[in-house]
Amino acid sequence: MKLTLRNIVFSGITALALISAPTLFAADAKTNAVANAEPEKPKKESYPFHGIIASVDNQAKTITLKKKTGERVLSIDSASKLIVEGKPATLSDVKPEFYAHGSVHKPNGKDEVIIKASFDKEPPAKKGAGAPAPGAADPNAPVKKHKKKPAADGSTNAVPTPAAPAAP
Repeated sequence: MKLTLRNIVFSGITALALISAPTLFAADAKTNAVANAEPEKPKKESYPFHGIIASVDNQAKTITLKKKTGERVLSIDSASKLIVEGKPATLSDVKPEFYAHGSVHKPNGKDEVIIKASFDKEPPAKKGAGAPAPGAADPNAPVKKHKKKPAADGSTNAVPTPAAPAAP
């Protein structure tokens, strides 16, 4: 009888261990997965913009940029920093046809609000158009004139002139 009771108790403990083991391993795996997970990357809060100004609305505090198709409206708030031709400015200093560039964000998910913007009368020159390649000679640079070296016969023309053909 003692042997049977001992076998039942031992079998019960073994069965309990086998039943609970997968649950313990699963809980441990979840803990490790959470601990090893990379933190979520925050969304990019701002992004760049550029373009030619179509219109400025001082009442609505908006700037409209020309696009190939349609227009893009950017809002101004109290935190927006505006620079016109390198100097701090207000919205009333910004004029249509100026080139605008800077960064915007969408605080409410709908409207684009300017964080910082610079305005110039003309867009910057394109890197590939008209600019010489690095290390290339400047086409507008003055041409250096080289001195002629005297020839062996003492003349200043180093290239001999051909003789006149003999008369027939």
